[in-house]
Amino acid sequence: MGRPEFPSFPRVASRPDGASYVMLGLLLIAMGAFALSATLAMLGVREALAGASLACGLILFGGAAYRHRKPWTRHRALPLALAGVFLLAFSAAWWLGIERWWPLFLVAFGFCSAAYGLVRRKRGALREARLTRARGARASRASI
Repeated sequence: MGRPEFPSFPRVASRPDGASYVMLGLLLIAMGAFALSATLAMLGVREALAGASLACGLILFGGAAYRHRKPWTRHRALPLALAGVFLLAFSAAWWLGIERWWPLFLVAFGFCSAAYGLVRRKRGALREARLTRARGARASRASI
């Protein structure tokens, strides 16, 4: 019997980029610092949870902004941005009181969905305008 062949997926880059390791390190530092402060009774559990989710949300949102700048990592930006928004909404809800502010998650994801739809709509309109101009240019050349 030969070795089994597993499916493989082509990588965009030949190796992982350094930003992934930096983000992982920052996330671990933030979670560890807030867990330590809660363990040492410097913060309450509620404040530590809210602070850790705020820090992690900002790190993920910053990572999404960094990845969006480069075309070859742009496909990774949307999940990071959504996770960042979720953690920021989680943090705000915990600080304000989760019992009353739990619908903040729905509002945050509603804004994300609406913004994504508007961006997609604008890109579609720009793409359609380019295609229309190209068709018009071809038609005018063909009539000459």
